[in-house]
Amino acid sequence: MLREILALFNQRITISSVDLAVHFGVDKPAMDAMLEQLVRKERIQPVVSACSGCSGHCGSCSFASQKELFTLKK
Repeated sequence: MLREILALFNQRITISSVDLAVHFGVDKPAMDAMLEQLVRKERIQPVVSACSGCSGHCGSCSFASQKELFTLKK
């Protein structure tokens, strides 16, 4: 499944962990574990969004939906 995830990244470039879990029909903790493997293998990386007004407790600002985005590692 890791190859299938990478193939999807080649099509979409940036994807959220929730979208990946839905796309592949797995629960989010399982997808998080697979994404962590790809991060450790340096195939993908988390997208870090700079939110200067954030207290670190995401959930209500416009960046909340971008909290768990990943992209191909360059």
